[in-house]
Amino acid sequence: MHAGAQPLMPVTDMFWGDRHGQVADPFGHRWSLATHKEDLTPDQICERAARAFSEKS
Repeated sequence: MHAGAQPLMPVTDMFWGDRHGQVADPFGHRWSLATHKEDLTPDQICERAARAFSEKS
């Protein structure tokens, strides 16, 4: 990246309704970057989490 940060996790839409990613700065600090995309009910989050984790297996 331009100021020396290295991507650790690409920005991705997460099952809990946020868009999230991580970078590490040249000093070794990790930064999480997120923005809220949508409001979800607890049931919707559980359904999406179950789907997301079943796809990883």
